[in-house]
Amino acid sequence: MKMRKVWASLAFESVYGFASRLIMIPLFQFLFLGILRLADFAYITNKNLLSFLSSPIAIVSLCVFAMLVSAYALVNII
Repeated sequence: MKMRKVWASLAFESVYGFASRLIMIPLFQFLFLGILRLADFAYITNKNLLSFLSSPIAIVSLCVFAMLVSAYALVNII
């Protein structure tokens, strides 16, 4: 009886981990590309990195993005 609960828990954690990564990684990529478009950048190179990071919109957006990613990581760790 106890082994059945262990296997059920293990199966749930595996499916949950796979599904959350399957959904969240493309979502975070979409959000980051949205931040780039919001700051009027198509891509980031070494030459335009400083101008991207000096944009107030980019700074605020990246801070919010970092909080979302860290909250997702915290939920997965718990």
